[in-house]
Amino acid sequence: MEHSRGTLDVRRGYVHLLFLAGFIALGVRLAVIQVWDHEWLSGKAREMQNATLRLEPQRGMILDREGRALAVTMASSSVTVNPRAVPADERAAVASRLARLLKVNEAEVLEKLGQSRYFAWIKRKATEAEADAVRQAKLPGVTIVTESVRRYPYGRSLCHVLGYVGVDGHGLEGIEAEFDATLAGTPGEEFVRRDGLGRTMGGPDVWVKPAVHGRSVSLTVDIRIQQIVEEELAAIGDKHKPETAAAVVMDPWTGDVLAMACWPPFDPENYKATPEAQRRNMAVAVCLEPGSTFKPFVAAGALEQRLVRPETMFDCHNGVYVMGGRTLHDVHEYGMLSVRDIIVYSSNIGMAQIGALMGPEMIYAYLRAYGFGRKTGIELPGETAGLLHPPKAWGKLTISSVPMGQEVAVSPLQLTAGFCVFANGGWRIKPRVLGGLWDTEGRRRLQGPPAPVFERALQESTARLMCHDLLAGVVARGTARSVAIEGYPMAGKTGTAQLTREGARGYEPGTYAAAFVGIAPVETPRYVIGVVCRKPSGGSYYGGVVSAPAVAKIAERTLSMFRVPRVTAGEEERTVALKDAPPPARRR
Repeated sequence: MEHSRGTLDVRRGYVHLLFLAGFIALGVRLAVIQVWDHEWLSGKAREMQNATLRLEPQRGMILDREGRALAVTMASSSVTVNPRAVPADERAAVASRLARLLKVNEAEVLEKLGQSRYFAWIKRKATEAEADAVRQAKLPGVTIVTESVRRYPYGRSLCHVLGYVGVDGHGLEGIEAEFDATLAGTPGEEFVRRDGLGRTMGGPDVWVKPAVHGRSVSLTVDIRIQQIVEEELAAIGDKHKPETAAAVVMDPWTGDVLAMACWPPFDPENYKATPEAQRRNMAVAVCLEPGSTFKPFVAAGALEQRLVRPETMFDCHNGVYVMGGRTLHDVHEYGMLSVRDIIVYSSNIGMAQIGALMGPEMIYAYLRAYGFGRKTGIELPGETAGLLHPPKAWGKLTISSVPMGQEVAVSPLQLTAGFCVFANGGWRIKPRVLGGLWDTEGRRRLQGPPAPVFERALQESTARLMCHDLLAGVVARGTARSVAIEGYPMAGKTGTAQLTREGARGYEPGTYAAAFVGIAPVETPRYVIGVVCRKPSGGSYYGGVVSAPAVAKIAERTLSMFRVPRVTAGEEERTVALKDAPPPARRR
């Protein structure tokens, strides 16, 4: 009996010791929490109880030159969840229900519901039908928040210029990217307190710093002209099935880009469905050899320097001529041609001889004056400078290649801007697409367009000679005569260039770029229109066949839309000749 009582006392002693050890451990832990970890734990508690919420600004609009909305911001519903507010035994059912209603992955939703967080996205930018279904389901911890979504009222129209925005609301391409800081505005902040389930509560120390909404950007583009251009590019796509195509319409007096389109288009609201290469703005980001569209730029320099006159004759050797160890060919077998007819009938052999008279330094100086070999400075991302080698880098064949548009490369925008020199009396003008800045709603103008930037590239008499005589002759009786517009005399130049090999020297057999740049109307030019098609198929690849008809239709439809009077037959036949004048100083 005494033995049993002693054993019991020992056991009681062990229990007392265990309780004592537990109390000591608890005391030590409390001391650690209250003393050593006090600041850290207090900070964690404040993080859980206090929150600074981001207040999203409203993104500004993008408008055309007449104030039509091209890009707007609208409210969109997104589905979120507070995982801590979802009971553990209901997580599987909630995940299954959300997956069915929102068409999302059930396993991913269940994983989010199991996290020890106060917030998780389930689906951003849900449809209104999906959001309504979630609201009616009244699932624990699930809420609908309002976000901004970018919409483009004209659909795919102007997509390569406007660009698009990502899921975070920031611009990724085009105007959306170039003016992202202006359009996006500045976020605000709101300080709030939360309860144990993460619900926000009021309080005396709650504060708000309002967001600053973005400004709206207006463009020089006229959406009506833009849609005409896109319709004609689509017609080229249906008929000639090029790999890509681009068109630019410019006002030669201000530099305003009135339309800029690429084919095929894409949906800026669902841009990920289109390959990245197709989203590139070919008009500014891709350069090609210009072919015969380059001939007027070299010929104009020779005319201005009085090395030749429009009537100066050259022997084109019946279409085959050896120059510098290289055999040159013309499409047709021409004999003697004047400078005027070398342009009108697009003789490679004649242009090579004109280039030899000028020499590398003079050719290069004129081409730089037109703006080739450097970026135009247009307010769009990804612009290429093109390719124009300095004379010291020219080979023995370059002097014959450059005058007929080889060994150089230009973008469709550069080419169109170059022809503006002939249309406006000799001035190189900087292209612009920015029309001004407005308030968020596009009601109050804050800033106008940048001032036009002009640089003299040709004498006025030389430019008028090229526009009214040589280039008008291309449409009246030359390589573009089939696209003449009754009542709207047009000048321009065709071009067909073989494409260079990707990453290798030489040309890719059977592949071409077809181009035409037109000026309309000739007497009082209002528009310079360029169309370039890469790799047209179906047997037709000449610029006069593929691109020139589209330019003519764009010109006629646009001039008719603005009710520009048609001229009589007698007025159409007028040309302007270069008057006798002392030769200008040679270009250095």
